[in-house]
Amino acid sequence: MNKIPENLGQLPEFLLSKYKNTPVFKQKDVSEKHLIYAEEYLQESRKIANLMQAYGIRKGSIVASFINPSYEWNFVDTAIMMLGAIHMPFYEDNIEFRHAIENIDISLLIVDFPVKTESPHIAIVRKQKLLSEAKKHNPAKTEIQIHPDDDAYIIYSFTRQSELCPYLISHRQLIDLAINAGKILKIDPGYTYLSLLPVAKVYERSSQLAHMMSGWTIQYAMTTAFPSSIIHDSEAHATSLVPSLLTYPFRVPEKLRSKYNNRHSTIFQSADINDLRIFYGNKLKYLICGGAPLNATVESLYHQNNVPVFNGYGLTQSAGALSVSSFSFYKKGSAGKHLNNITTETDANNEILVSGSGISRYSYQDHEKVNILDKNSFFHSGDTGRIDSDGYIYIEGNLRKIFKMPNGLFINVDKHEEHLRKLLDTEVMLCRNEEGNLHLLTNTILSDIKKEALRKTRLIDFAAYHIHSLSENISIPSSRPFFQKYSGQEIILRS
Repeated sequence: MNKIPENLGQLPEFLLSKYKNTPVFKQKDVSEKHLIYAEEYLQESRKIANLMQAYGIRKGSIVASFINPSYEWNFVDTAIMMLGAIHMPFYEDNIEFRHAIENIDISLLIVDFPVKTESPHIAIVRKQKLLSEAKKHNPAKTEIQIHPDDDAYIIYSFTRQSELCPYLISHRQLIDLAINAGKILKIDPGYTYLSLLPVAKVYERSSQLAHMMSGWTIQYAMTTAFPSSIIHDSEAHATSLVPSLLTYPFRVPEKLRSKYNNRHSTIFQSADINDLRIFYGNKLKYLICGGAPLNATVESLYHQNNVPVFNGYGLTQSAGALSVSSFSFYKKGSAGKHLNNITTETDANNEILVSGSGISRYSYQDHEKVNILDKNSFFHSGDTGRIDSDGYIYIEGNLRKIFKMPNGLFINVDKHEEHLRKLLDTEVMLCRNEEGNLHLLTNTILSDIKKEALRKTRLIDFAAYHIHSLSENISIPSSRPFFQKYSGQEIILRS
């Protein structure tokens, strides 16, 4: 089976034909290692699909999940897909999850732990109970016709106007992305891909799919403490991670202990960058950085020390990456070239517009599909930038009042900027500095008292943030800088 089947109900069989004697999933717990091979994966997914049918799940039903990343997540996801249902995955109890509970027609919610909900219409089942009951069922053999343009996922993001909104992701989007990303990365079969991102994020889902299409074993990590050590010990050949993990502390191996004064760990700023390859291990072929913007200086340090970090650019509406760097397509500071199934251009305001089979066509509002493309079938990204003569994409600004920090979480700066205007009695703009931390622009010079107030200010959003640096007495730009480049006049508020 070498060609993707026209009926995507057979897609799991197509993917698993790539695996002969290689495990599909590997997961190491504290006391044991689980290896899941193709036949077990297929049979367990079919059993869950059969049980879900008994729960009343049909083609087009919306099934939400709030479960931890593991191969069992993939069992559930594949079962939902086999039935032609729509998966709505979550990885934390946040405003997205609460909005869905209140506004989306969810037929079934699968959870790892008890969840409070006011909705009497949502059936809730614990994952372990689902898996246990499914073992009593025969594997489902469905004849459901699933078309590539059928909806596969509902994923939340923010509109160009910074409003929370659920978007529909089709099977075609994910498959086309996986195929085209695999061509750019030139993924050879038979290696191990380590998952360090929540698989509920569409970026990680599409990244996994790209590697599964080449028969890679997907390995799950149970923790993200000391990411380099996890990658080293797993002997993974590739992994995806958010940029903030690149500058996490390193666990110092035994042979380097004397160099680091017998310390067991070292922070990124104190590490000898020449030791990067030792920290990560010799098996690693590349890191894929996604889910948030990557700092160009950190990217260069990794490349210079033989740990390739491939940056990309993507949106929830593009099911993850729409451009990717690779060994063959790399320019410092760029987000790579767009995939073959994507068209990119910029408008008169330098906003990046995207089109193609990898771009979502609809949001899901008031139980209806709402077109999100313009009359020329382009999606307006809300980011500004440029595309050079070789086709490399450079992201330079943001038109929205919400953006991602290097930890992959959004910060909605509208309310914070309003607070800072009142606190400082001046016009302000929040953005990221060269390290990816919060940076403040002001159009006046601040007194020492106001600077001290800034040092103590803590902004609470999806996470808690401090303002690390400040640029004073400048004209506030119309477009928010993607990264504020240092000119030498900045004031460092927090080191």
